[in-house]
Amino acid sequence: MEGVLQDVRYGARTLLKSPVFAATAILTIALGIGATVTIFTLVNAVLLRPLPVEDPDRLVAMEEVRRTGPGGLSVSGSEFVLPRYLEYREASGQVLSGLAAQGMNDVALRAGDNPDAVLASYVSGNYFEVLGVRSALGRAITADEDRPGAPAAVAVLGDHLWRTRFGADPGVVGRTVHLNGYPTTVVGVAPRGFGGTFVGVQTDVWLPVGLYERLNPAADPAAPRAELGLMLFGRLKPGVTPERAEAALSVAARRSEPAAAGDPTTRAEAVRLERLAGLPADTRGMVTGFMAMLLATAGLVLLIAGTNVAGMLLARATVRRREVAIRLAVGAGRGRLVRQLLTESLLLFVLGGTGGLLLALVLGRAVSAFQPPLPVRVALDLGPDARVLGFALLLALGTGVAFGLAPALRASNPDLVSALREGSGGRGAGRTRMRSAFVVAQLAMSLLLLVTAGLFVQALRGALAADLGFEPDGVVAAGLDLRAHGYDGPRAAAFQRRLAERLAGLPGTVSVGMAQFAPLSGNVLTVEVDPPGGSSDGGLSRDEHYANVDEGYFSTLRIPLVAGRGFAATDRAGSPPVVVVNERMARRMWPGENPVGKRLRVRGLDREVVGVARDGTYEQMGEEPLAFLYLPMGQEPVGRATVLVRSRGEPAAALAALRRAVAELDPNVPLREAMPLPASIGLSLFPQRLAAVLVGAFGVLGLVLAAVGVYGLLAFHVGQRRHEIGVRLALGAHTGDVLRMVLRQGMALVALGIAAGLIVALVVTRLLESLLFGVSPTDPLTFAAVPLALCAVALLASWLPARRAARTDPMTALRTE
Repeated sequence: MEGVLQDVRYGARTLLKSPVFAATAILTIALGIGATVTIFTLVNAVLLRPLPVEDPDRLVAMEEVRRTGPGGLSVSGSEFVLPRYLEYREASGQVLSGLAAQGMNDVALRAGDNPDAVLASYVSGNYFEVLGVRSALGRAITADEDRPGAPAAVAVLGDHLWRTRFGADPGVVGRTVHLNGYPTTVVGVAPRGFGGTFVGVQTDVWLPVGLYERLNPAADPAAPRAELGLMLFGRLKPGVTPERAEAALSVAARRSEPAAAGDPTTRAEAVRLERLAGLPADTRGMVTGFMAMLLATAGLVLLIAGTNVAGMLLARATVRRREVAIRLAVGAGRGRLVRQLLTESLLLFVLGGTGGLLLALVLGRAVSAFQPPLPVRVALDLGPDARVLGFALLLALGTGVAFGLAPALRASNPDLVSALREGSGGRGAGRTRMRSAFVVAQLAMSLLLLVTAGLFVQALRGALAADLGFEPDGVVAAGLDLRAHGYDGPRAAAFQRRLAERLAGLPGTVSVGMAQFAPLSGNVLTVEVDPPGGSSDGGLSRDEHYANVDEGYFSTLRIPLVAGRGFAATDRAGSPPVVVVNERMARRMWPGENPVGKRLRVRGLDREVVGVARDGTYEQMGEEPLAFLYLPMGQEPVGRATVLVRSRGEPAAALAALRRAVAELDPNVPLREAMPLPASIGLSLFPQRLAAVLVGAFGVLGLVLAAVGVYGLLAFHVGQRRHEIGVRLALGAHTGDVLRMVLRQGMALVALGIAAGLIVALVVTRLLESLLFGVSPTDPLTFAAVPLALCAVALLASWLPARRAARTDPMTALRTE
């Protein structure tokens, strides 16, 4: 131990004698480790950190293996209806200490003048007990309160909602608030840091599952109510394994009635249990792949930084060759020297890792404060924990050994005779070749990063510039859910009609339209359509994508009608059923004919085609062209709709006017996801934007580090050959010859780095194909532009030392020898 401490003290003194070298190396390492730790912190928060509950390893999520119909396919299902949950709760007593249920939906919260749409979790009475979560204020929901028809309506507020909406007032417990217009008593506040069982998604209020029917009254008493989908999870009893619990619950699954699964044609065959994680199983693979891509790109930055520092250590070893030779000559062992030099490298990387950790903390706070334009509030805890700190330490030590060992081995094996001669270059040629290899590797990795970033930018630009088939600029969108407030079809239609009239009369309003869902929101419905000559039971039916829209929809979004007309105010209940189709459907249904006036059977009802709309994009960016049809809201009223307002003013003013108009009609109805339509459309591109920004930043950082590597190598090389250059100039060489000599050496390295990088990029970028909308992973423009940009930067980095070499004074260079 004393020897190790001695090496550390000696290494620290050595680094203090070269402050410029030490600061440059530490800063380079800090950038590389900081980038990697920042992304790992995100990975840790999303994928690795356990839920903030008691003993999370004993919690299991439940899904069924279901067979659809006689001889049908087996499918997995993780959504349950309430009767099914009650069956499993009764059957799980031998293996689970509790089985809880939760379903998510938004509700309108009114605690003052204006209602807000907040995210609610409808939970069973044992939800907090099974999780082992205690309320910060008041109490949790009880088992008696989650029964349908319970005498009191109660709620537990989330910590964030309590602080932002109620000013962290402890007196909120016992206060009455209105949820979807229904008076509800606040009985508790959840602890800080607990936002539910889904990572990143912050629940605002927890409600008993039995309260769902009262807060979501049936708009039409004759129509079946939409069931609340429940996710089930439980806590294993001590000594019970997941396999034993699966077997016991599978017996209960096979005994159940088919209808208990929510579909009379579906029967449960078995139950599967997996550890309760913050990500649903159906999204975990996609998120894991995306995070792995970000971590790999950050790792490339660290590799570039590491190779840069390794090259600096090799150059420093050349400068210290006389010191090393003297120590070997007086009896020091090579192993002792390697240990000393490796300790200096580790000291550099540990100091750089500390700086990188501090950088990651700053970036983590910035990311935590950022709220992406998503429908729900995102809350990620990006603070460091033992896993992040351990990762940063292992990263610093591992890279310190990986990038410090080769320079240490090279430096500890000098040619003693030449190294002891003052001014001899010794075995510098070998070190220069190794440094050249490091620079080539830096350039190759930088090119890979830049190509990846270029592909994401190209995909993003292509998506933003794509012809959507409508004009979103100047339009604001906001959702209205009238069903939750007891509006049936006719009342909802009357409300929407009065709202459109109010908005149309406001100054600055150009037009107003409505649709069941906003375009490109990811919500597209399908309906059974019979082609001409087909019947509902003739085997020719197929599901087609459609949207319910009103008469102002086409003009508000400026969707061109290539034939016929759009919907009119006269297309109401009782009038002849009509439909508008897009060009693709018209070509498929009536090739070479005018479709206007033709008839189409939609949902068992014959409809006349009154218009043909231009093809567009409907569900998400990059989708395959769809056959599409529009149904009039006047003939099929919907309780949930999106209001679209085209205005000549600022979007904020248009949204404020929309809020006032809704409040005047019903103060209990809030706007949901109110934002400019371009921002709403941009939500579908958020992963691509994030990837483009992060990978682009990593690419630029890698390019800068690679340029520094090229400059450092050539500057060192020029310094080592100063005498030779002086002799050349003294013998009549022109400055242009010296300039070209140094540039040629630098550009040769660049050519090797680009060639290696292109080969790797052609292989790696194919793995990103699913994230590149409309762009080939071997996009020629990107693969041509990035090497040219890399050449330009490397040429500048090479020109600076080349110019210095060309300005060498022959007499001064010869005298120094």
